[in-house]
Amino acid sequence: MEKSDRIGMIASGICAVHCLSMPALAAVVSATEYAAIHNPYIDVAFLLIALIVGPITIWQGYRRHHSAAPAIVFAVGFLLVAFGIASHMIHHDDPQPHSHLSWTAVGGLVLVMYHLFNAKLTRKACCDKLICTHQPETLPNSGG
Repeated sequence: MEKSDRIGMIASGICAVHCLSMPALAAVVSATEYAAIHNPYIDVAFLLIALIVGPITIWQGYRRHHSAAPAIVFAVGFLLVAFGIASHMIHHDDPQPHSHLSWTAVGGLVLVMYHLFNAKLTRKACCDKLICTHQPETLPNSGG
C-alpha cells in the first residue's frame, strides 16, 4: 500500500470517528460547551487534507491500475464531507447541530473505502505483472 494511501486512510478514519463521536458528546455536554468543543475549522482541516492527499493517491493509483473507479469513489466521499461542512456552516444556529455530522461521517467512511479500494487495485495491477516489485513477505500465501 502506498504511503499516501495509508496517510489518507488514517486521516479519513480519524475524521469519521470525530464525526461519529460528536453526537454522543452533544448528548453529554451542554449546548454552550458543545459549541466550544466542536470547531468547524477542524472539519475544514480534514477536508483540506483530503483535497491534498486524494488527488495524489488518485494519480499514483491510476498510473498503475488505469481505473477511474477509485476517483469516482473519492469524489463521492469528498462531496459528502463538503456537503456536511457546508450545511453546518449555513445552519450553524440549528437546534439539531449534529445533524450535519451524518453527512461528514458517511463521507469520511467512504474516503476510507476509497483508499482501501485504490490500494487493492494498485496491488492487483502490480502482482498481475510478470515481475512484481512487492517484497515476498507482503504477498498473500507466500508461506511462513
